[in-house]
Amino acid sequence: MRKIIILLILFLFSFTIYSNDQFTEDFNTIITIDSINEDFINKDISLLSYSEYFYYYCLVSEELNRYDEFKEWFSNIETQIDVDLLKDFNNLDITTFTEEEKKKLAENLLVYLHNRVFKSYKLTANRISSIIDKGEYNCVSSSLLYGIFLKKYGINCFGIETQDHVFVEIEFQDQKIDVETTNIYGFDPGKKKEVLDNFGKVTGFNYVPAKDYRNRNKVDFKIVFFLIYHNLANFYSLNGNHLKAANIGYIISLGRNDSKGKDEFNVYFNNYVVKISGQKKYQEAIQAINNYIDNFGVNQNFLKIRMDLLANYVVDFNDYSNYNSINDYMLAENERYSDQKDNKRFLELYFHLIYKTSEYFISIKDYEKSYNVLKDFNFRYKNSDSEKIFHNTLLSELNYLNSIKDKDQIKNLFINLKTLFPEYLKKINEFERLFLLNEITELITKNQYENALLEVKKLKAIYSKDNDLLAVQKNCYIKYTVSLYESKDLERTIFFSEEALKEFPNDITFLNNYKAFFQNFFYEAYQKKDYSKARKIINLAKEKFPKDDYFVQMDRALQDKKY
Repeated sequence: MRKIIILLILFLFSFTIYSNDQFTEDFNTIITIDSINEDFINKDISLLSYSEYFYYYCLVSEELNRYDEFKEWFSNIETQIDVDLLKDFNNLDITTFTEEEKKKLAENLLVYLHNRVFKSYKLTANRISSIIDKGEYNCVSSSLLYGIFLKKYGINCFGIETQDHVFVEIEFQDQKIDVETTNIYGFDPGKKKEVLDNFGKVTGFNYVPAKDYRNRNKVDFKIVFFLIYHNLANFYSLNGNHLKAANIGYIISLGRNDSKGKDEFNVYFNNYVVKISGQKKYQEAIQAINNYIDNFGVNQNFLKIRMDLLANYVVDFNDYSNYNSINDYMLAENERYSDQKDNKRFLELYFHLIYKTSEYFISIKDYEKSYNVLKDFNFRYKNSDSEKIFHNTLLSELNYLNSIKDKDQIKNLFINLKTLFPEYLKKINEFERLFLLNEITELITKNQYENALLEVKKLKAIYSKDNDLLAVQKNCYIKYTVSLYESKDLERTIFFSEEALKEFPNDITFLNNYKAFFQNFFYEAYQKKDYSKARKIINLAKEKFPKDDYFVQMDRALQDKKY
């Protein structure tokens, strides 16, 4: 039986770097045809003799090295079958035969071939040597040898190609007759119950009647020769020799010169690409597809596979010391075909390369290289996610510089980044704002309140309505005024409480604290009977809180004491 083409599934991983010369050499092997095959491809088969048919059967069997031996065998079989047929017809001059006699000759010929040549059916018996050495045959080899003998006796025939089977059709003047060559009674098998019953048992397939045109493809008998190649290509594929299979597939495509031949070549070529990509030779596989496109034109399936290969090349890339050459390679592949340049898939996988490379440089704290990779990408392309790379790099570097307490370097970093990446100015300012807020918080922690307030005022000139900054400022005033109160610094407690209320008018926390400061300062002076100081405090308190009951009462108490 004719084998179904085996299409391997493409699984892609890793990569290896090779030279383009080597890639091209392998592709040239695929599209190289020797002179004998080329000569056969270009021949008009109708002009060939039956002996030339046999010669080319040896060719497509890849057994020309045994041609002299096989030719002798063929001559002996010819003689024997001539004797058989002469007994039936007395002469073999086909020009003297009626149509019915021609049909009978074709039928008897099949019987004699089975009696003398075809001994046992075997699916993989493709080559002429299988018939000669073991008597093993399949649908293609038996059809081909039968057709060679028909040619000898002057009867023209065609091949019938179905999805999984091959047989012969003979056009007589009054009738077209199928010949199922795998069966001794296969002449016009649709009328013979014994053939229909036995055929499936022998071959494992079903006979396709003439009326089922969807599954029948009538082809020039020359195509049957290339079906031998088809089966051999499958054999090589199954045994892992995909380069050889692709080469035979290319011969088939030229020999058939039809869409099926082209499709076959594409399948075998695809299997070759699968093999080398499975060996993690991604650049070689990509170059093979490039060579295909350059020689045969665009194929959408191979374009997709090419992008799959590039994608997996990126996924498995980890030689970051060689990043520049990898980057150049990716960009060159993007430029190769103008109609494919900067397609969505490429931009996605190229950004992935940039992202993972940046992450690697971040992991080894080589922040400059991470920025450079991003800068180069932004020069060429726009991607909304590129800010994530910048964010991750800057965040990691800031964490590192904070860990070594290099604040000057952090400040210089912000200055430099604003020049290098103006497109991320908003992001830089955000990080800088957080850095400055942290610096202020640190000053507060160290009780350097006035320095902290000074930095707050500088920052408010830029971020006047920033809630985080306002919260830090408020916290600073609260802690500082409490600190001043605890150190019994009345004047400065009042001064900074007033300043706080200017910044946060009518803020309930500051108002309550301010009252409490006055009350406590007053209480301490009053307890010590320092009524002059107590009067001073009450006067100041009443200026700020004239209607406060406590201060009104304490004012009366002091008056009672003549103060």
